[in-house]
Amino acid sequence: MVAFNFDPRGVFFHSGLDTIEQGYSAATLGVMQEINKEKAAAYDYSRYIAAGGRPIEERAEDGGMIWSNDELLEVTIRTAEDGLMSLRKAFAVSVYHHWERSALQWTGKTNEKHDRLVEFVESMGYAAHPKLRAVCDLTNLLKHANEKWGVQLHRTWPELFTPDFVPPSEGGWRTDWYEQVALSETNMSEIFDIVRASGPVIRPISA
Repeated sequence: MVAFNFDPRGVFFHSGLDTIEQGYSAATLGVMQEINKEKAAAYDYSRYIAAGGRPIEERAEDGGMIWSNDELLEVTIRTAEDGLMSLRKAFAVSVYHHWERSALQWTGKTNEKHDRLVEFVESMGYAAHPKLRAVCDLTNLLKHANEKWGVQLHRTWPELFTPDFVPPSEGGWRTDWYEQVALSETNMSEIFDIVRASGPVIRPISA
């Protein structure tokens, strides 16, 4: 009989994560194409105006602006970019939850806090990426959008906040924590890599 050198837990874990990543790529591709199309249109329009073209716009009888093409393009781009950011945040939560659900199955637990669950996973000989805690903090912030998780994430992964965000030095912060998080494509790739490195591998190295 042939001995198969693979860990079934690793197969299910990684195939599930691959499916989520494929879904993310498919969901964001169309949005990014639309953003690029609208940015190209905005660029072409600015060149048209610079060359002396007549503005595309509508004005009221008193001369007040009702709408202009450059403002319309700007709003369209901003709306699409907001949609892309919402997709990234939703998939970031999904990626962590995939690890959490998988870890509960590996350990036979039904409900454990993150740090304790990591201890159980590591006791089984599985790795946990050092930044998995930060992905957990990100997930909790995106789900709850409160000061507790905002402060925690700012400690563990400050690069995820918008560049102009400077948190006050004391508590009682009034801010929209969800909106202050800005995830890039690089961030999303890192999130997938962090979770992928936090569990069983498909083919463990033989002793």
